[in-house]
Amino acid sequence: MWFESYLLRSIVFLFSLSVQAQESVLVQIKNLNIEYNLARKAVFDAGENPGALSYSSCRHASDQ
Repeated sequence: MWFESYLLRSIVFLFSLSVQAQESVLVQIKNLNIEYNLARKAVFDAGENPGALSYSSCRHASDQ
């Protein structure tokens, strides 16, 4: 009986670790997507206005 209980708790623990890992990966993907969009906007802004690619333009893009 104690072994089944231990086994069940171990399985639940491993499942929770798996869920946490998946959530962590999703957060990383979201952050990469945000960074990609910021870089894309900064390059687009620089294409319309040469010299616009600067730290301030990237900060402005991240505020939106």
